[in-house]
Amino acid sequence: MEEYNFTSSGSFIVICVSWSFGGLVIITFLFEYKLLF
Repeated sequence: MEEYNFTSSGSFIVICVSWSFGGLVIITFLFEYKLLF
């Protein structure tokens, strides 16, 4: 049970970090796309 709880909380943190990082990448991509066109 302890390993499962640790894995679920760890994956939740990873999802939050990847979501934030993905948002920054998308915003940067859209910003550069508007500059190019």
